[in-house]
Amino acid sequence: MKLTKKQLHKIIKEEINNLLIQESSSKEIKSLLERDYQKVSEDTSYPYGRNRGEIRRTTVYKRKDGEAIPDQDLKMIQDYESDFLQKYGSFAAFRGVSETTKSEDGMSLIVKYSKASAG
Repeated sequence: MKLTKKQLHKIIKEEINNLLIQESSSKEIKSLLERDYQKVSEDTSYPYGRNRGEIRRTTVYKRKDGEAIPDQDLKMIQDYESDFLQKYGSFAAFRGVSETTKSEDGMSLIVKYSKASAG
């Protein structure tokens, strides 16, 4: 398959734009968590030892104002997670993936993060 310089330039430009969008979304989420939420608990485990690279972490956040978790906050985080999984596919686990849910009472965000290693 041959690519012209113009086609290659277009592909590179699209990838850079995708990375910038993803980075800005990540910064928005981090800003949201720092501004409106406080970390209540965090539990980290290393299933095969610290040096093997695999991580499992569960973090629980509550709103600083004591209110219930707004649906738009959860949706923004879940959309980012979904885009990340779609972008990296089966390699996402090696980069680290998270799954965010609301607690049953709607007062906490539960973030389950995992990162796999190839060895």
